[in-house]
Amino acid sequence: MHSAIEWQKIKKLNFYIIDDNYINDDDLKIEIHRKINEIDSADKFKEIKDELEDRFGKLDENILIYMYEEWFEKLAEKLNIKNV
Repeated sequence: MHSAIEWQKIKKLNFYIIDDNYINDDDLKIEIHRKINEIDSADKFKEIKDELEDRFGKLDENILIYMYEEWFEKLAEKLNIKNV
């Protein structure tokens, strides 16, 4: 059985499915999810954003929101914030 946190992550991943019109290769999508999960600072955000735009073109709004939310989660963890 999944914990509440695991279900939250599963729902989040389902929300942040990368559109096939942007990238249709599942291996690349997994790579992008991994990269986005590394975002923990403004510098890392910019680095990954620039890399993705160089490789795939302008990011759509959902991917940008996903990136900001990952960064926000890391900041909240660092500050020991449990609920927002």
